[in-house]
Amino acid sequence: LTGEVATIGAALDDFEARAHAVERGLHELPAFGALGALVGRWRRLCAPLQQLSLPLMRSRHWTQVMALLRTRLSVGTRDFLLGELVSAGLEEFAEAVGDLADDA
Repeated sequence: LTGEVATIGAALDDFEARAHAVERGLHELPAFGALGALVGRWRRLCAPLQQLSLPLMRSRHWTQVMALLRTRLSVGTRDFLLGELVSAGLEEFAEAVGDLADDA
């Protein structure tokens, strides 16, 4: 997951650089604002995703993450996808998840 998070971060950087270069008039379009909000959301998700991908994360830490998110995750299975963390509200608990990962 570490490499994937780095790839996501690089893609966000590239998109933001290109968006900044767009004509001023386009910045006022509702779609531009919505896209900017989506990029911001993924930007906020990168740090906790990076922390959760650390090899130090053990099953006890994932149990704590699931308790924090108030959901069951399919950690350690082929079914465990990024969408599960996003749907569970990882963004809202980014700081707390970071604290759990720091304690790992």
